[in-house]
Amino acid sequence: MGSFSRYSFITFFAVLFYLVVSAQEIPVQLQQQLEQLADASGEETEDDAYWQQLERLLNSPLNINQAGEDELRELNVLNEWQIINLLKYRQLLGDLLSVYELQAVPGWDAQLLRRLIPFVTVSKSIPSKHDLLQRFKGGTATLLLRLSQLLEVQQGFKRIDGEKKYAGSRQRIFTRYRYTYKNLLQYGWSGDKDAGENFFAGSQRYGFDFNSLHLFARKMGIIESLAFGDYTVNMGQGLIHWQSLAFKKSGDAIAVKRQSPVLKPYTSAGEYNFLRGIGITLRKRKMELTLFASSRRLSVSKDADSSGVFVSSISTSGYHRTASELSGRNLLDQVTAGGSIRYRTTSLQVGINMTHYKFSLPLRKRDEPYNLFSIKGKQWSNVSIDYAYTYRNMHLFGEIAADHRFNVATLQGGIFSVDPSMDVAFVYRNIAKEYQSLNANAFTENASPVNEKGLYLGITWRPSDGWKIDVFADHYEFPWLKYLTDAPSFGKDLLFRLAYTPTKLTELQISISHSLRLAEAIRMSAIDYLISVPGTHARFYLHHMLSRDFSIRCRIQAVRLQKNGKENGFAMSIDGLFKPAARPYSFSARLQFFETDSYASRLYGFENDVLYSHSIPAVYGRGCRYYLVIQARPLRDLSAGMRWAQTVYFAQTEIGSGPDLIDGSLKTEIKLQFIYSFGGRR
Repeated sequence: MGSFSRYSFITFFAVLFYLVVSAQEIPVQLQQQLEQLADASGEETEDDAYWQQLERLLNSPLNINQAGEDELRELNVLNEWQIINLLKYRQLLGDLLSVYELQAVPGWDAQLLRRLIPFVTVSKSIPSKHDLLQRFKGGTATLLLRLSQLLEVQQGFKRIDGEKKYAGSRQRIFTRYRYTYKNLLQYGWSGDKDAGENFFAGSQRYGFDFNSLHLFARKMGIIESLAFGDYTVNMGQGLIHWQSLAFKKSGDAIAVKRQSPVLKPYTSAGEYNFLRGIGITLRKRKMELTLFASSRRLSVSKDADSSGVFVSSISTSGYHRTASELSGRNLLDQVTAGGSIRYRTTSLQVGINMTHYKFSLPLRKRDEPYNLFSIKGKQWSNVSIDYAYTYRNMHLFGEIAADHRFNVATLQGGIFSVDPSMDVAFVYRNIAKEYQSLNANAFTENASPVNEKGLYLGITWRPSDGWKIDVFADHYEFPWLKYLTDAPSFGKDLLFRLAYTPTKLTELQISISHSLRLAEAIRMSAIDYLISVPGTHARFYLHHMLSRDFSIRCRIQAVRLQKNGKENGFAMSIDGLFKPAARPYSFSARLQFFETDSYASRLYGFENDVLYSHSIPAVYGRGCRYYLVIQARPLRDLSAGMRWAQTVYFAQTEIGSGPDLIDGSLKTEIKLQFIYSFGGRR
């Protein structure tokens, strides 16, 4: 595309922005949490369980008068203190008469209620009886097909000396069939083919590279939940096992506690973070027992030496495009078994958790100093005790864990309501440098709970209606070496966020965060040095509804790093969202400009996408980015979505590297999606 057509398209888009500018509105708090997760991990999560949960609740709202703790947690909107206060309110005063009565619950306000109203209802609390056969007949089924592709040809798809680096086609294909009956029964199948993977050819003669089946039932007498096929397990505070989507530090300063049912169905496109087998939770009065077993194959990097063949790393990307990626596909058999037994009352919960893994090949990471304590061998086990206790305005929680080498990790936290307008939270963690776990995800600075000591303190203050201030400080230490950090190190994070919601039409947020950590060693002669890397990130966000159908969103981000000199990054975007009432279509669009000194000062921004999908690209260099999302329902049972997104770099002739390299200054993605629904209420 030449410069004239390129800028003509941008001009056309700018005009279109004022004319039509989402069917899918994600709370800004969740957007920021997803951005921080992408920044920390360097990749976007493929877990779309939250979006599926919202869609199910739109069709079958949660009865607040009957909802238990686990169901309230699955809303992913309420913090632990708000859940506790609601349960106490119901216990004291009985059933609520209206959803608007929720504003009388301590810690609940009009802003929270506006977010919840589409997904909750209030009716008389009557024990529900659902015949098993009725669950298979009275639900809703959906069939989803999503196609996406980069329009520019990446290096891996070009034939060089008669061969291509990537074996398959350039399209990504995702399809999913799902049947749901309220929150009581769910089953389905998912298939995923990444760009570059074979499809009905080569190594995939029978279709998709990844296939997933699941059946999940709830509330069948003593059986609280039953899982067949693919599912996730979440226990305690994540020190030994946590597979569902979970966040760490965010603008919500007191959102520090992991909360989820132990078993959850798995229906996403990610190919690593789940179990495959059977799981069951039994509940009788105050006791709850969960047992699970799984057997699945993992893709790995395999090595060999005089001692034999071993696995040096487990692949979590799910990519099987190149000869090297295909050579490690499904080489490791992993058997997982474990369980949890829990005692629950209104104010106290205590649980004992255990996981055990057995591998067909021994694990052994590269022989590097920072890998000294990594998991080794063909078996691994972890055990933990977790608790949660509520007394008046105090809620304490924590977990103490050990691996089979008797290395210990502990995490202790608390949430206090010191005043009707102020809440305080803390988290202390002390994880031995020798401690290891395989599928853990706790409230730590590291991606997994290993080699860390730290103390977090967060405060949320609501000085008056419409105002909210969040502040946190976190100091942490790493007693042992890390990747690219050749000595023990430390760091700290600080954040201040001001949110102002004067009316239900306007939301304003301003946040400033500062971090200081020791970065990779600078090698000079025979001495290695660690350098301090301070960084400051500022964010301005404004969302305003101009009318019932049309709203705009403006965001400005700036980052400043001091790493081998000063680096700066800046990005500004404006969004338009148009969703006319009682019309079978909606539009969402963005225009963004960015300029950063390098990839180190990159910035992430959550983008609207087709239903059940999202995009959080990193922007760096100098350029602009824009996208347009159209959602429509041409037929009663059929919905369609289209997304066009393009990044224009002003001073680059190449984008990316290796087999993902694009010659030129444009990167364009197009995505199409179709969802057919049948049966039940829609």
